[in-house]
Amino acid sequence: MLRPSPTPPIIFVAHSLGGIVVKDALSLSKQETTHLKDILPATIGVAFLGTPHQGSKTASLGKIAFEISRLLLQNPNIKILRALEGQSEILDRISKSFAQILASKEDIKVHSFQEELETKGMSIVDASSSTIGSGRETRSGLYANHGNMAKYASAENINFRRVSSVLRRWVQPLSAPETYSSEMSALYNDVGEGPADISDEQYERLLAALDFPEARSRLENVEEAYADTYTWIYEDRLGFKAWLQGQDPRPIFWISGKPGSGKSTLMKYALTAATTGLYLREYSQTRWILTGHFFHDRGSEVQKTMEGFLCEILFQILVRRRDLVPLVHPILRRRYVQKELLGPAFDDEVERLRRALFAMACGSDSPINCCIFVDALDEHLGTQRDLTSFLKDLAHLNKDWIPNFRLRFCVASRPENHFLDALHGYPGFAVHEYTRADIRRYAVGRLRDEHALSLDNQQKEITLGLVSQIEAKSDGVFMWVRLVVNELVEGLCEGDTLRELEALLSEIPTELSDLYVRAIRRHPRRSTASIAKHRNEAYVMFRMLSGAAVPIPLRHLIRATFLLTGEQHSVAEVDEMSRESMQRRLNSRSCGLLEVPGWSNSNEYDLEIDDVFVEFIHQTVKDFILSETGNSIVKKDIPLVIVCQSF
Repeated sequence: MLRPSPTPPIIFVAHSLGGIVVKDALSLSKQETTHLKDILPATIGVAFLGTPHQGSKTASLGKIAFEISRLLLQNPNIKILRALEGQSEILDRISKSFAQILASKEDIKVHSFQEELETKGMSIVDASSSTIGSGRETRSGLYANHGNMAKYASAENINFRRVSSVLRRWVQPLSAPETYSSEMSALYNDVGEGPADISDEQYERLLAALDFPEARSRLENVEEAYADTYTWIYEDRLGFKAWLQGQDPRPIFWISGKPGSGKSTLMKYALTAATTGLYLREYSQTRWILTGHFFHDRGSEVQKTMEGFLCEILFQILVRRRDLVPLVHPILRRRYVQKELLGPAFDDEVERLRRALFAMACGSDSPINCCIFVDALDEHLGTQRDLTSFLKDLAHLNKDWIPNFRLRFCVASRPENHFLDALHGYPGFAVHEYTRADIRRYAVGRLRDEHALSLDNQQKEITLGLVSQIEAKSDGVFMWVRLVVNELVEGLCEGDTLRELEALLSEIPTELSDLYVRAIRRHPRRSTASIAKHRNEAYVMFRMLSGAAVPIPLRHLIRATFLLTGEQHSVAEVDEMSRESMQRRLNSRSCGLLEVPGWSNSNEYDLEIDDVFVEFIHQTVKDFILSETGNSIVKKDIPLVIVCQSF
């Protein structure tokens, strides 16, 4: 990025105790007479990621190191830590020496990043300890626990963007190639009013900067509603129809529901059903932009961040309404210039995208009608308060003083306390209170379709009795119904009688988490050795998926299970496995709790094999695996070597 220089500038990026090492190294450089004396003068900045700059009166360097190692490592090196114990003066000496450096070297920049997530219920390096206290120090947070502050799955990772944006600010003034000059001036200076129109090239560049197809993959992969289910959403008693028609002026409609109750499936049904568009046109004949964004905790960064949400909404609007582009181009032109020249976005990118939406709403001379479905608010990677405040601020722009802007948000989430408070007073309903008939229809259909033999009257009566029990036990949780029906269908395929299925159903727990425990512990018709091998592979799969920042390709996951369970000789065989074979292996090892989204809707050759990713079948499964109970269940009887290698 920089021109050749006889003394190239140095930027240190240090994580945790590495920051103390860097500070001490710079102090030693100041005293050196060898070539190492050039390190300090060449240093232009130090970025600290969770470095414990300040200890308490009783916290020696050894104690700090021990706490970090104990929480992050399986087997901390006790000998090294004991050597550090009792050396409380080390931290003070290093801190004072570095303070003298900052006082004498005014051109050195310092930024301290602080952990925003806890590790095992506690902050390893809290905000006060991770601060130097210098007046020249800048600070910000990283949305990660201490151990993951320096781990980035890709350049799109939100924490990578935060760190790199600080480094770019430090580097940019040093040197910029002449070819950058005109574009960089547009990038770093305020932009005035945009042109009356923009060129085709500018339009395409802007759309490309906003377009992330993976942001739409969650919507595409949500399971389609079972035949003749969810049609009740348009019944008058629920208020959704009146809301679409504009009879209810409140701009937000909230669909809540228990975990696993089918909120996402309902949202997809309502978004894609032609009936929704028909009722909206009764509200206004002006063309409606009907679109949505489904937040997805198990997905990539753009699927769960505010930036991904804003990009997707802007893209969907601008691809349909080119006439609105001049209103946002002065704000968003920086985005495609920056993306093409420098890569990931700046710290203020989310704010720019927000401004663009507000500018479009307030500046249009022609009517704008938008109905946006936003699913899984609780899976947004960020504060729930920021998200709901933004949605409410944007939705309530539809006032007399902005007559051309009409926006409706249909949102869905779990009934968590914040949403109960923030969305109080808006129309809506709880989905699990209305799915009883749908559950019955689904269970009857699945059992009828899977039963190869015709049933006599007595068998039909027993089948209906099974369905009635499922309906009563489900408490409106469709995910529970799906897993229970799968188990009953498995019994039918194995030749179980209806009486045996009735006995099986009586044993199935009613809580979703207990059902996951049952799924993991079940070992149908396997030898002891096979059970152990399958459990080892399942542990690796669950451990990798629960800790991954982004989805993992199916082939990579299968390779990892071979490698980490001691089957290295079989790794080469993975390349010879068909996608279907890998999918079957995934299903059997994970007890049906992991899946390849969209598998049932795609052809064997639709996608490149490395573009086929694995996810938990539902957010509740990931929550369970990450819980203390779930972790103990999957970890039980797993050899220590596999646990350590998978950590």
